[in-house]
Amino acid sequence: MITEVGNKVEGLKPGDLVVPSVRRPCSEPHCAPCQADLQDFCATGDFVERGIKMSHGFMTEFYTEREKYLHVVPPSLRDVAVLVEPLTIAEKAMAQVWPIQTRLPWVKHHHENGKPSGRGLNAVVLGAGPVGILGAMKLKAEGFNTFVYSRSQAPNPKASLVESLGIPYISALDAPLEALAERVYTPERRGTLQSDILAAARREGRLAVPLGSLRDVMAELAAGRPVIVQDTGFGKVL
Repeated sequence: MITEVGNKVEGLKPGDLVVPSVRRPCSEPHCAPCQADLQDFCATGDFVERGIKMSHGFMTEFYTEREKYLHVVPPSLRDVAVLVEPLTIAEKAMAQVWPIQTRLPWVKHHHENGKPSGRGLNAVVLGAGPVGILGAMKLKAEGFNTFVYSRSQAPNPKASLVESLGIPYISALDAPLEALAERVYTPERRGTLQSDILAAARREGRLAVPLGSLRDVMAELAAGRPVIVQDTGFGKVL
């Protein structure tokens, strides 16, 4: 909670409940991401992270922080506000997923308001830690048929939490990767997502190997081996 603000602070006031971000940009003038306040894409590796890299964290009664790195949350979220920062990992992932999906003309999933929707698409979250569960919640909210695949065998507290959200929990002890493919792969979608492509290859007893260039693709085709194109720009091909 804000207890005091400086004379140049405009958007915060004492009493506001805030959550801090963690990563800070590097100081290199040639780092375009950091200069654009997109330090998650820092090109130099010289970024700073509170409590993780080159700076103390927030395990203290009081701390001082710049306004731009503090985000106001409503009082009703006080008990769970600490989860806002890890939730940004899932939010960032979705922010990257949607532009990629729009590049695929055969994927036409949108809400009535025109915004993208995961309806009809499958998503598998690997691991049921805090970030994994938050990611599963985000995917579920976006309309994806969501599954959580983790090591621990159910019943356990994480599995109970996941299943209370209407998300199937699958233990690696009960279902190896091959069985996982059978449970989450949707044949009629023909491998829209990378996970589907990998699963489809396993179903046919084949191993999917990433290819690095168009030349590699042509060499595989010339040798009579099947190639599944995932990225039509040939940035990454299976």
